[in-house]
Amino acid sequence: MSKSLGIITTAALVANCACAQVQHEESTAMLAPRKAVILDLHGVVLDKNFSFTKACTAALRKKGWLRNMSREQVTELLKLLRHRVMNGPVSDDSLVAIAKKYDNEALAELVVEIVNARGVNPVVVERIKTLQRMGFELIIGSDIGQTAYEALAQQEEFAAVKRCFSGVAGTTVSDAMQPTDTVMKSSATYFDRLLAANSLRKDVDLIVFVDDNAKIVAAARDAGLKAIQFDNPDQLDTELGEALGIVNQIADAQTA
Repeated sequence: MSKSLGIITTAALVANCACAQVQHEESTAMLAPRKAVILDLHGVVLDKNFSFTKACTAALRKKGWLRNMSREQVTELLKLLRHRVMNGPVSDDSLVAIAKKYDNEALAELVVEIVNARGVNPVVVERIKTLQRMGFELIIGSDIGQTAYEALAQQEEFAAVKRCFSGVAGTTVSDAMQPTDTVMKSSATYFDRLLAANSLRKDVDLIVFVDDNAKIVAAARDAGLKAIQFDNPDQLDTELGEALGIVNQIADAQTA
């Protein structure tokens, strides 16, 4: 009997030790510095050689709307669609007035068409996979609207690279803000909130933000982030290496 109890006690001790080890590992992981690269979608992960106007016009033509629209109506609708694709729900009064003229479901379908017209940048995708293998956390830093992101996530090409990312920082920030509290991505306040909402402020020295827009890069730097203005993959390798203190390692890992 005592022997049996002894076995049970030993098993319980082993189980308790295992549980304690898991808790310790989880606690250590939470306290461990987060080495992260935050990448913009449009113009970095997604191909920058993209014409929004051409994609919109092609989508409108496919839907058969162009036949019955004047030049002024097309211009008006392009303004609305640009906002829907880039910023999500319409809030600006003039855009709301435009939106009332069109069917919301049809507009949503157009947004899907337009978003799916922009493919991923295959060379940047290779860099993303390399950084993941090197142990960096990868985050999408974008103010893309929810409708557009859901449409993008349906793309087989994008779905494959999306698995490399831990999340979308911009979406989290948007959810944390009041509906009337609009902060542009070209503002340092946007990045202050992004860091706070994603618990990244304490590790700001280990985080690099990448965007192709000079004003947005300047705003990220004003918020204390290391930021790189993306031009091409080779330049990204060099500047990321310098910012992360791993000069030449990214290029070496590419060829390994």
